[in-house]
Amino acid sequence: MPSVQSPSVQSSSVQSPPASLPTEPAPPSIVNNQALAEQQNAELASQAEAALGDTLEQLSQLGVERIDVPEFYFPQPESFFERSSQDSSSFDPEKPLLGFDGDFVVILNKSPDQLFSTFFADNLRQSGFTASQLPNYGGGLLYEVRQGEFIRYLNLIQTQDGTGTLVVLWSRLP
Repeated sequence: MPSVQSPSVQSSSVQSPPASLPTEPAPPSIVNNQALAEQQNAELASQAEAALGDTLEQLSQLGVERIDVPEFYFPQPESFFERSSQDSSSFDPEKPLLGFDGDFVVILNKSPDQLFSTFFADNLRQSGFTASQLPNYGGGLLYEVRQGEFIRYLNLIQTQDGTGTLVVLWSRLP
């Protein structure tokens, strides 16, 4: 019986892909500059937030009223609050929508336009903010309030009964 020889198998080494070249860390001056810029931006944002807080504190001079039952005042409460788990026909002031901390005030005897032109326009400008009107939201006026990279959204909504304006501040665009 003739002998059958198996074909010779040459061992070929399978090469793995070359290891990635080590990357060099960024020079310390670049890292330091980035950290410094981030720190400066955080400080500026903190200053802007404090300035906006000061402006909002001045609202107390206009007759601020706090309320607990949003559906009595908001023309579109669903734009601000989740529905109540106990009563689906009402809204839960303890569950504001994302970007709204649930804190709002009512300024009596001022329409949203009046409140913006007689109070917010000058006070925001004097504090170094720009205010740009956006499309309406939740039945009221919406403004982007900006100082550098710090941005908030001011929502001024006529109360359902027309006796005043609800002031809502959003941390993100609603």
